[in-house]
Amino acid sequence: MSSEERASQITTAEPFPTHYRPRHFNRSLRAQRQSTVKIPRHSLFFLVPFIPIWQFVSAFSPLVFSLLMLSDLRYAFRQLAKSPGFTAVAIATLAIGIGANTAIFSVVNSALLQPLPYSHPEQLVDVMETGSEGRPNGSVSGGAFKDWREHSSKFARLAICEDIRRNLTGVGTPERITGLQASADYLPALGITPIIGRDFSSSETTASGNNQVILLTHQFWKSHYSGDASVIGRQVSLDQIPYTVIGVLPPRALLQDDIQFLVPNVIDAPGTYWGRDAHWRRVVGRLLPGITADSAQTELRGIKQRLAAEYPSWKEKWSVAVTPLQEIYVGGTRPMFVLLLGAVALVLLIACVNVSNLLLARGNARSKEIAVRMALGAGSWRIVRHMLTESIVLALSGCALGLLFASVCMDLLTRLLATQLPEVLHPHLDLHVLSFTILIAVGCGVIFGILPALRAARADVNHALKDSDHGTASRSKRRSQSILVVSGFAFTVMLLIGAGLFLRSFTRVMEVDPGFNPRNVLAFDLSFPKAKYPGNEDRLRFTTNLIDRIRALPGVECVGAASPLPMSGRERGESLRRTDKPQLPEQYLVGVSSVCGDYFSALGITLLRGRVITEADNVPTAPPVLVIDARVAQEQFPDENPIGQRVNFQGKSYEIVGVVAPVRHRDLEHQPRPSVYGPQAQLYNDPSIVVRSVQSPSSLIATVRKTILEADPDQPIANVRTLEQAVHQVLDPRRTVLMLLGLFAAIAVSLACIGIYGVMSYTIGQRARELSIRSALGAQRRDITQLVLIGAMKPSMLGIAVGLAAASALTRIVESQLFEVKASDPLVLVASVGLLGAVAALTVYLPARRAAKVDPIIALRAD
Repeated sequence: MSSEERASQITTAEPFPTHYRPRHFNRSLRAQRQSTVKIPRHSLFFLVPFIPIWQFVSAFSPLVFSLLMLSDLRYAFRQLAKSPGFTAVAIATLAIGIGANTAIFSVVNSALLQPLPYSHPEQLVDVMETGSEGRPNGSVSGGAFKDWREHSSKFARLAICEDIRRNLTGVGTPERITGLQASADYLPALGITPIIGRDFSSSETTASGNNQVILLTHQFWKSHYSGDASVIGRQVSLDQIPYTVIGVLPPRALLQDDIQFLVPNVIDAPGTYWGRDAHWRRVVGRLLPGITADSAQTELRGIKQRLAAEYPSWKEKWSVAVTPLQEIYVGGTRPMFVLLLGAVALVLLIACVNVSNLLLARGNARSKEIAVRMALGAGSWRIVRHMLTESIVLALSGCALGLLFASVCMDLLTRLLATQLPEVLHPHLDLHVLSFTILIAVGCGVIFGILPALRAARADVNHALKDSDHGTASRSKRRSQSILVVSGFAFTVMLLIGAGLFLRSFTRVMEVDPGFNPRNVLAFDLSFPKAKYPGNEDRLRFTTNLIDRIRALPGVECVGAASPLPMSGRERGESLRRTDKPQLPEQYLVGVSSVCGDYFSALGITLLRGRVITEADNVPTAPPVLVIDARVAQEQFPDENPIGQRVNFQGKSYEIVGVVAPVRHRDLEHQPRPSVYGPQAQLYNDPSIVVRSVQSPSSLIATVRKTILEADPDQPIANVRTLEQAVHQVLDPRRTVLMLLGLFAAIAVSLACIGIYGVMSYTIGQRARELSIRSALGAQRRDITQLVLIGAMKPSMLGIAVGLAAASALTRIVESQLFEVKASDPLVLVASVGLLGAVAALTVYLPARRAAKVDPIIALRAD
């Protein structure tokens, strides 16, 4: 009997001949019968007029719908269990895409979407003075804070705080710890209540009150007092001054992870500078209910204008900025997170494309089964529903595995973002993230399942039952798969170009000359309590003595000291003016570093003209001298020799004795700020020591620490690091983006190659008859391989071309985040296309070579 006669008998016989039913058809029929509502045959006559109504009601009946869903789920699990290899690959592919999206979304959710963990966080703002260019200064003068507190009516509370560092002694090895000097309104403004003890009282922040009280953070309480609740009332020695513990803060209460204690900020203490020119404090405010940040900013700007006569003349164009507190801590990371979220979305789309391709191939293999079901009366909607149920089951299985993958990724992200986000904003799985994951899993199930489902529902029953897979229908199926391959490669080349641009940008940043040589340089900070070192001369004497001791250690090349050091995160600014040209603008801001010892040699800063600061300059009786950098020389002394010139600086006349190369103090991406260097004897500040060695600087840490304790048993060594580590830490944001984009690009390339390999393997299996006939007619293996390669590379190269066009538009959005690299960088484009093309060619070559080796006799006999 021919296949046409057999198909005719199958489609017209009533009932269906049992001996023609394969086993899986019987199971399919049983499942269909179980999901059908049975009605007695004698009652059908009476229901004929009501069949449309009955169909409408049953379609929306919860009971019938539940039965149908259970039937579909059982059928989906049964079908997926039949193909464990396909199921495992599909679930693993989806788990990677969904897990990566969950991990990145958890970061975005914690940092950008969720409010700060305080009461009414929308009322919390940061208040700053802005310079003449409108940019926030980053700190506030004491006089400006007093003006705002006395004249503003928009704030429920306005608090001031200042980062401080103190030496902790009396509890083992001396430590230098970081804290806050805060006003009494600081914790109430944030809505923080101590879990043990109490907060500062208003009298404790005045000069006449008891100022020697301290609040401990939860981390410090646990690490130093083992969580002992009887800590209240104990004494803590900071800089040789006893402080009484009055309270302990809740865990992760502050947005600064390094804060270990709080002491009162004494507003009217003698010697505290409350003028309107010096800046070193931060101001946090809580707005009154219903007041916006914009309205508060307008009010404070009006106060500044009314009191403009009391401000320095160089602050004439200065203003005020009121910014939501959350924006201060996470606003700078928003472009990075949005970029990563877009990149990981492309990974998920590539995963969906791959699974959709796998489902198409699997649907082609199941074409006869679906055709028989349709011949038996199954409608297109039922076929689509079954196929989509399988897709959603796959997606939810991938979601479950993806959550495990996401938990691992979040640990990695937490370590990568440790220096960029406070601990309280670190990513974690919560209900929002879980809801997002389930939603995206269901969405993916629909996205990658809809095309195979629609193709299955439109199957040509006659062709399928005739075993006719070599005609136009097969070409149509291959066309759908080629479209998916094009999409996958387009998404992949976009990710690859993005990763290449950031790699190129990171390389450019690494090539920047910082103005100093960080190799083999050890750095650490010192802090001198006033009780033990009351005068600057005492502190300078200890510093120079310590430099001499360290210089005598084996392996030490030279030693110096400065405050602040490059890449330390701290800057000190002052204004400078030429004494011989008073008509020049009074405000010329420069960065200031006070130095002693062999500082310039220890950092390898190049001397361009004159001399550096020597030990003879570092005595109180020496005349004030300055070393300026090349930018100051160019801007203040164009076409002149600055050596011997005099400038007004900090109320004194200083002589310029040398010019050095510019140094990038803040980071490697911005132009170096004009800077000057003065002797510690004239511009004293607690110094940082730099030690250049002929060996690994880490090997000197123990010896240096011992040397310091021998000089002063109460002197801690703090913030020990190499300058190379300091430079690398500045590059952490770029390194994080580069690592994640590189990881996503590698995943995308792997998924794209897996996808095209699967399509190639299926296509070659479908074309086995054609290729065998070609071989039988005399085609050589090389011809067969070339034919298959060309056919396979066409959708790949088309996808690469589409991806290039899309990337040229999208990469311009992130061009602002690149450093000295254009979005159309030819090296990146050529490298990305070449890499993806080479990998694609290698991937399709393997199945093409296998196809060329097939024995035509065996293939034709099997067919």
